[in-house]
Amino acid sequence: PGCAMSDPINRVLRHSLEAWEGEVAAYWDTLIRSPEFLIRMGRQLTESLQSYQRINNAMRQAALSTATQHEHAARELYLLQRLEQQLSALTERIERLEDTLADG
Repeated sequence: PGCAMSDPINRVLRHSLEAWEGEVAAYWDTLIRSPEFLIRMGRQLTESLQSYQRINNAMRQAALSTATQHEHAARELYLLQRLEQQLSALTERIERLEDTLADG
């Protein structure tokens, strides 16, 4: 008895669902073919691409800035190391001169 009653209900529900799917499909088909929708989507895609390009450019500039800062820091470190070597050599010369003067 329960099964016999559910078959007509299932058919009605299935028919309603298929009708609803058909209406939704027709609506979307009309919508995606409309010039207004296509124009709006084109604008959104263009704006998304422009945003991506701005972000990409900002990231590239940040990377270049970071690379420049690293190059600058590396050059400063090199110069400091050279200065340290020169001071060390000068200290050794002064010590030798002091030793020579002390012996003389």
